[in-house]
Amino acid sequence: MSKLNIKKLAQEIYDSLKDKEGEEFLDVSRKVVHRMKDMRMLSKADSIFGEIGKISDLEHNLIRAEVTSSVKLSKKIVTEIEDEIKRRYKVKEVILSLHDDPKILGGFKIRVRDEIIDSTLLNKISQLQEYLLKN
Repeated sequence: MSKLNIKKLAQEIYDSLKDKEGEEFLDVSRKVVHRMKDMRMLSKADSIFGEIGKISDLEHNLIRAEVTSSVKLSKKIVTEIEDEIKRRYKVKEVILSLHDDPKILGGFKIRVRDEIIDSTLLNKISQLQEYLLKN
């Protein structure tokens, strides 16, 4: 038995729901849930729906990012982060989720998809320490 590809299933579900509204959307959604139950895939629902979200984001040319910092960031810095993410990932829209974490000594950490951009003070100190130990 071949292993079911979650990304492929998510794409099929997305395609079947795309451009559906109202009762038609609800009807197709019910069928999807029943099919997932028959396939014993309900335990994978979080992964499947997460992939559907990624597919939708790509189609709508947007990206989601999490920014964690020690203090609340100014609007100017948030705008600069958004602009950099737009440029780097070539998207029109960025949806940021901002979090404060007092454990971060300074700077911030950005998570976009599976990539982490760590500009925290602790990370910079660790990089400097590693450099000094090697040289």
